[in-house]
Amino acid sequence: NLMDELEPYAVVLVDRVKSRIFVAALGEIEEVAHSDDNGRRVRHVKTTGSDHAESSNRYQKKADNQIRANLREVISKLKPVVNARHLRRVVLAGTPEITAELQKLLPARLALSIIGSIDIAMIASAADVLRRTRPVAEKFERETEVEKVNHIVTAAAKNSEAVIGLGRTLKAVNSNSVWQLIYAGGLFLPGHECPKCTALFSRRVNRCTYCGSRVQPVDNVVERAVQHARRKRAKIEVVTGRASAALQTAGGIGALLKTHREAVGA
Repeated sequence: NLMDELEPYAVVLVDRVKSRIFVAALGEIEEVAHSDDNGRRVRHVKTTGSDHAESSNRYQKKADNQIRANLREVISKLKPVVNARHLRRVVLAGTPEITAELQKLLPARLALSIIGSIDIAMIASAADVLRRTRPVAEKFERETEVEKVNHIVTAAAKNSEAVIGLGRTLKAVNSNSVWQLIYAGGLFLPGHECPKCTALFSRRVNRCTYCGSRVQPVDNVVERAVQHARRKRAKIEVVTGRASAALQTAGGIGALLKTHREAVGA
């Protein structure tokens, strides 16, 4: 639950000539890459007089090229960090002008990982970067949770690609057809488990419908479902706040399926 709630994310802090890359995870932050300006300084030229217009334009073009070169270097450093740590979320930090320019240059895959941007000074401490970017990550998490719950409830109502409710979800777990298991944080429901084949049931049955063994009661069958789904490499999503309340009204737990076949209650 903790790993899901605090999904790691990268922070790319940039200005015209420098950059810093951080990875935030489990309430901590680490600076994993940075670049220095080596004494270079770039500024926008505002001189517009006729005697200086041509030289100013040349200087401005050179300055803009240097900024873009810096941003491309940032991207080349960000790619291996994102890939090596399997990060799906990136926050851009710096002035709105610079972060907007960086976003234009990002390849499509990285651009899809952007969850927000924020104005932070290059000299900010790592702790300040974490404190300022954490609300951006949390806002994105809450919004995506609501979207996921709405999607799974709607899909389950259409008898397509999803199931909702404990019985149907457990049957999907038993049949290894769960692509993503989603449940409300703190959900605690009793159930039953087969000690031989580990099949899970929402209601008591005398014999396991899969192997014929006698089933045993378990205090929290939701926890067992999460364990089984994770072992079968399904994605796990714990939702809180508004998303949790919406899911609770629909049974508190559901799943997106690997196939579109209908799942019937266990």
